[in-house]
Amino acid sequence: MTPIARKFLICGVGPLILLATMAASSDAGAVSHRPSHATDSSSPAVGGATELVLTSVSCVSSTNCLAVGSYTTTSSTVSVALAWNGHSWRTLPKPPGTGVLSAVSCASATSCMAVGTAISAAGPTVTVAELWNGSRWRTLDTPNRASDDLLDSVSCPSPKECIAVGWYGMGHTLAEIWNGTRWQLMKTGPAGSQFGSVSCSGPANCLAVGVAEPAGVAKLLTEVWNGSEWRVATPPGYSNGIGFVACTSDRFCLGVGSNTTSSGHPAPAAAMWKGTRWLTLHPVTPSGRGGLGLDGLSCTSATHCIVVGNAGGPVVAEEWNGTTWHTIGAKSAIGDEPASNLFGVSCPTARWCMAVGDYFTASSPDTYPLAEVWDGTAWRLVTA
Repeated sequence: MTPIARKFLICGVGPLILLATMAASSDAGAVSHRPSHATDSSSPAVGGATELVLTSVSCVSSTNCLAVGSYTTTSSTVSVALAWNGHSWRTLPKPPGTGVLSAVSCASATSCMAVGTAISAAGPTVTVAELWNGSRWRTLDTPNRASDDLLDSVSCPSPKECIAVGWYGMGHTLAEIWNGTRWQLMKTGPAGSQFGSVSCSGPANCLAVGVAEPAGVAKLLTEVWNGSEWRVATPPGYSNGIGFVACTSDRFCLGVGSNTTSSGHPAPAAAMWKGTRWLTLHPVTPSGRGGLGLDGLSCTSATHCIVVGNAGGPVVAEEWNGTTWHTIGAKSAIGDEPASNLFGVSCPTARWCMAVGDYFTASSPDTYPLAEVWDGTAWRLVTA
């Protein structure tokens, strides 16, 4: 499964658990069905939830973050959103739409755009967009190309402009633009391709990555938005592997993801966009760990990026300083549990980041959401 598909299809089983942050202890709160070792954690109640996972987070400061994901009841899978105020999380009112949100981007504390997909009354999937103004959600009308439309990533350089990307049909890139009033379709590149991630460093500078299969062989697709049109850029010289991207200018983007080795194990993939071409990088694989998959990243400058993912079980985080990689916190956030994942990270400053993901325990197949804060020195689990 590609990083793009894995991000969208991940759906945890279990109640929400967001564990303790800066302090060594936290307020206790009972939550049904959580692991017995998590007695020092608390969680906002999500009535009737049997599955819950966070897939994306966006922070405008260390005291203002919005995380989105989904949870499952006995009859359906619906969206969930949480707000971080610097000390704790709170569950926001359920977004009014019927879709599942997969990504969020906040241009300000009063303007957060979340996108995803929903199953229409007629059967095919359709695009979804929800706008959070700091107090309430508003469901926005989004256009669709044909059938089975999906938005998987969004980037908002300002409250009056967002770019969202995904795909439709059996393999066609999909891109839409928000002008502060309505969403419009954009003309994109070749057929036989899909977008999985987009990042905008300004209104006239966005870069989208995905998969292109012109002859049945998956290759990296790169397209650049210059404010008036999308341009297909030359991909790096390796097959698909870059699934996620973060840009700070038209001369710098960092892309990460994973490839599969000849033995079938995941291997990290990373490349730096220099404005006209990609330069292949080589992330660190933590000693003694299994295959490394990189699933999310955030950059505050060309010399500071935080990348998160999974290292054959435990979560992993790496820092790019513009020249070299450094592993920061390459251990599971929940001790030696069999599998933990971080799917998204947002860094409003170089000294503070929030990451979200999930984990499951050895004693239960249930999957539990996870959130961590990086304070520039160490990762700490954050309580809801």
